[in-house]
Amino acid sequence: MAIKIEKPRRTTDSAGPPAQFADGTAAAPSITFASDTDTGLYRVGADAVGVAIAGQGVVVFQQGAGVIGLLGNGQIKAGASSLVASGGDYTTQLNLDYPTDGGYQLNPLGGTNNFGQTFSSGMITELLTIAAAATSVTTMSLPLNALILAVSVRVTTVIPTAATFTVTGNTSGTQFDKAGGVLVAAETTDVGTANCPYSNGAAQTVRITPNLSPAANTGRVRVVIWYYQIAAPTS
Repeated sequence: MAIKIEKPRRTTDSAGPPAQFADGTAAAPSITFASDTDTGLYRVGADAVGVAIAGQGVVVFQQGAGVIGLLGNGQIKAGASSLVASGGDYTTQLNLDYPTDGGYQLNPLGGTNNFGQTFSSGMITELLTIAAAATSVTTMSLPLNALILAVSVRVTTVIPTAATFTVTGNTSGTQFDKAGGVLVAAETTDVGTANCPYSNGAAQTVRITPNLSPAANTGRVRVVIWYYQIAAPTS
């Protein structure tokens, strides 16, 4: 009599109970490897899962606070508009904000050895409509008490009538473009580092001055301010 051997059937029943594990610890993770029983995953607390290597917790994933924690080395926290890294006595925060059309600022914040001093580096930008007038000025300002590294420009739409234009501080008259001015043709650029770094002691806008007044306000120039900003300690 022949004996028929059938392969086991694979089940796709999703109604069965999920696999569950003990919480475990960093020293004894609950999900490990046969050849490495002190490396794996464990439950840190409510809505938090840790990764252990060689019996030590190294990373924690925490959904509620949006945190990836590097244990023993502070934390990296990703939020809607910021990235925070902290450890020891200091916290550093990268704020991704969008003043005008866009920009960012890097700020060291907080910590027990922080006396209110800050160092910030940043960039702000604006797409400026070039008026049918002798000059046009930005809405954004050169940051107060900042060291201006560059005021870069790019012509996105040709400026009519004029042949060139200059890029200056609206109050100080400090020129940021190269000698001879910037050509008005679309896609023309200037890095804007002439007379930089420039210490800006008063908030002021950026002024665009064509060599001839445009016949229409159809020209467009992207203006980008790059800067460092320092605040003295408060205590």
